[in-house]
Amino acid sequence: MLEINAPGLKAGRPLETERKLQLPALTGARGVAALAVLVAHGFPVLRFTDVPTFAACTVPLAMFAMSLFFVLSGFVIYLNYAALFGSRPFARALRSFAVARFARLYPLFAFVALVTFATIESTRWPGLLPDVPWFLALVQSWWPTTQNGILVLAIQELAHTWSISTEMFFYLCFPLMYLTLFRRPASPRGAALALFCCGLAAAVAMLFLYRFGARLAPRLPREDALYWLGYFSPYARIFEFAAGCFAARLFCALAAVPVSRREAAAAHALVIASLAGIIAVIWWAQSIYLQDETTFLRFIRLNVIMLPMITALLFAACRYRSWLSAALSRRSLIFVGEISYSIYMLHLFLMPQFYGRAAPLSAATLAEWLLRLAVYVALTIALAFGTYRLIEQPARRWIRRTFSGDRPETAPTRLIPDYS
Repeated sequence: MLEINAPGLKAGRPLETERKLQLPALTGARGVAALAVLVAHGFPVLRFTDVPTFAACTVPLAMFAMSLFFVLSGFVIYLNYAALFGSRPFARALRSFAVARFARLYPLFAFVALVTFATIESTRWPGLLPDVPWFLALVQSWWPTTQNGILVLAIQELAHTWSISTEMFFYLCFPLMYLTLFRRPASPRGAALALFCCGLAAAVAMLFLYRFGARLAPRLPREDALYWLGYFSPYARIFEFAAGCFAARLFCALAAVPVSRREAAAAHALVIASLAGIIAVIWWAQSIYLQDETTFLRFIRLNVIMLPMITALLFAACRYRSWLSAALSRRSLIFVGEISYSIYMLHLFLMPQFYGRAAPLSAATLAEWLLRLAVYVALTIALAFGTYRLIEQPARRWIRRTFSGDRPETAPTRLIPDYS
């Protein structure tokens, strides 16, 4: 029977006053997302001439991983910082929040950007210079165009950092969300209703953006404008972050409510249905992303279709002690989850070294593809562990200790691992 997985958490009490809450499944979920990105992006290390769609098979898997990252980010940010804003003067809480978020993202990004700039051919620099400030400010996904087309794709070696830019937009929005949506304690019914309304608002907003959003990027062809707006821009993806925040709010509101047998049975059924739905959508979506024309289903790029399923799984993994929470709490997944940011930032550097020739599909070429993919994943994880220990972790600690303004004896107790 499923049991509640949040001992010691009391409804309505600040999170930092409780020391027993541990949610390792959230770290494991981040590990799942990181591995999904690695496999999806590493899938075409070997192309098969007689299976031209082989390399595109995992495109929906990468999109699922990004949605999981964003929903998980909202979940973790709310658990870590809603109580901080509620227990301190707003200006002081905002300073701590801003320093922590900068320390989390920027040092490793700066390292990767500097390495990238140092390896770019000098002949490319005249065309790239106008775009560099957008990337250094981490706002490249907020604005659609550059002189060469979609801004986030202007520097191909850093194109994957669009998600970091979008994440920065979420961090800018969270204090405003707290002031307008999260200041008052939530009842279980109110939190559930807010989560439902968030999903409904996402569907309505995506329909509106599909119809009229191309006007936000008048310099781009409609197909490119919708590509930027529906996938890269924070304006369409803010609903994933918000859904994670509302799911965490519901989790906190229900923390002191015992789990009944009926709820446990319903939760188990919901988990099975959500997992089956995600697998079905990933399989079904392959044909959509091979189309040239941007239909509405292609425009939303699983952002809305998978949103309720991903949110349900994260909520269930935290509230209930079940096979799902046990699977996500495995040490191997937690390890990958802890270094997931380094994995994401570094994985494109190694990928070109593993590309092979195009060849017909056979037992030998399939075995070669599997070997290339396995070595690529293993080396990326090993390199990411090194940058995590040598760059990401020390820089984060130093920046927080130096600039947060919190004395050790007054700093809030960190309950949820701060890996968002």
